[in-house]
Amino acid sequence: MINPTVAALLNAHIPAELKAHHVYLALADAANRAGMFGCEAWLAQQSAEEREHMLRMLNFLRDFDQPYTIPDADAITPTAFDPDAAFTAALELERAVTAEIGQIAQEALAHRDFQSYEAMAWFVREQTDSERVLGDILARWGAASGNALEFDEWMAELVGGG
Repeated sequence: MINPTVAALLNAHIPAELKAHHVYLALADAANRAGMFGCEAWLAQQSAEEREHMLRMLNFLRDFDQPYTIPDADAITPTAFDPDAAFTAALELERAVTAEIGQIAQEALAHRDFQSYEAMAWFVREQTDSERVLGDILARWGAASGNALEFDEWMAELVGGG
C-alpha cells in the first residue's frame, strides 16, 4: 500500500506531465512549420515520452488501488519557432517537473513508502538525463551561432535520423 499523501502528490503532479506532453507537441508543430524537421523529430519524441511518464504514474496509482484523475489539457497555440526560446522553455519546464518529482520522492521517504520512492527514483534519473540533454542542445545552438540548418541537422542526428 502506498501512502495516501504520496498518492495525492502524484495525482497533483500528473497534470504537469500532460502539460509537458502538450508543450513539446506544440513546439514540434512550430518546428515543422519552420522547416526544422530535426528539431520537430526530437520534440515529437519528447512529447511521446512525457505522455508515457503520465501513463506510468497513472498505472502506478492504479496498480496500488489508489484513486486517480485523468486531467484535462489546456489548449496551446503554437507560435513561430525560435530554437533558443523553445529549448530554454523546455529546460525550465523540465526543471519544474524535476522539483515536483523530488518533492514526491522526499515525501515518500518521509513516510517510509519505499514502493513510491523507488518509482520516483526512476523519474529522478529520467529528469536528470532530460535536463542534461537540454543543456547540451542549448550549448549546441549557441555553438551553431544561429546557423539553423547546421543545428537542425545535428538535432536529426540526435534522434537518429541524420
